[in-house]
Amino acid sequence: MPQISLTDFVDVVSKAGRPKATKVRQVKERPEYEPAFDFYKSLREHVIENHRKNGGKAAVPDVMNSLTDPKKSRATLKF
Repeated sequence: MPQISLTDFVDVVSKAGRPKATKVRQVKERPEYEPAFDFYKSLREHVIENHRKNGGKAAVPDVMNSLTDPKKSRATLKF
């Protein structure tokens, strides 16, 4: 069975007429997921793991320090 994200589902349900058809077509024609092009994958995985361990905001700088891509490491998070 095909899977659809909650965001895509809400986008489709909240539209009517041509915009709905356009959104459905965009979702159907979307290229397959490729981890190499997922800029925020490591941050997302860290947040998920942090929640599983009941960690707090203090653990977020750990992932920022572990990034090797200069574009990603220049990002700053403010809490």
